[in-house]
Amino acid sequence: MAEKMLAYCGIVCSECPAFIGTQTNNREMLAETAQNWSRPEHKIAPEDILCDGCTTGKRLPKFCAGCEPRKCARERQLANCGWCDEYPCTKLTGLWEMFNLKEPKERLDEVRRGVK
Repeated sequence: MAEKMLAYCGIVCSECPAFIGTQTNNREMLAETAQNWSRPEHKIAPEDILCDGCTTGKRLPKFCAGCEPRKCARERQLANCGWCDEYPCTKLTGLWEMFNLKEPKERLDEVRRGVK
């Protein structure tokens, strides 16, 4: 398995079941993850969540392809959003709020402390 991989938004890609399932070719894990992430109004198929990590520029889950923090960080050529002069921005905080994420912010706050 790959080293710890941090997404632009602070999620640890290498701990995500979509990433792990893709990297280990574990179809059962991908199917279970797709089912867990699906909602009655939006079904997700295992092939929709194939992922090599958002910083690689390779395969991404369909819903990650349009991620605004990812797009912005790539345009600015940043390793992650913690390195941005505008951290934290509304694109990033909106994402965290939408998915009720606390740990990614804490990780990027640590990155940010190292930048200053």
